[in-house]
Amino acid sequence: MSGGRKSQPQPEELGVTLEWPATGAELRAAGYRSRGRAQCASCGAAIVWALTPYGRLMPMERVPDVDDGVQRFRSHFATCVDAAAHRVAAAKRVNRRRPGRGR
Repeated sequence: MSGGRKSQPQPEELGVTLEWPATGAELRAAGYRSRGRAQCASCGAAIVWALTPYGRLMPMERVPDVDDGVQRFRSHFATCVDAAAHRVAAAKRVNRRRPGRGR
């Protein structure tokens, strides 16, 4: 591979396949790790930051309990009204960190 940049492994290479929403146990088994609680700056929802198997932070939210009483989580991007704006801002931050991008 040239350029020195590693490609991210694909989910099947990591054995990461989840049905969403996922339980905390399923997320841990798939390599996700909790990194603390916070509040969404846009909509004010309670979120949990999770470190993905790819090493990236992902905002997660609790899904209202269903009949079985097991707590489930999903990506906060699935429900946040400003999800697109957060993705654009994150992409701009990543581009600023890459070498040769006008530092």
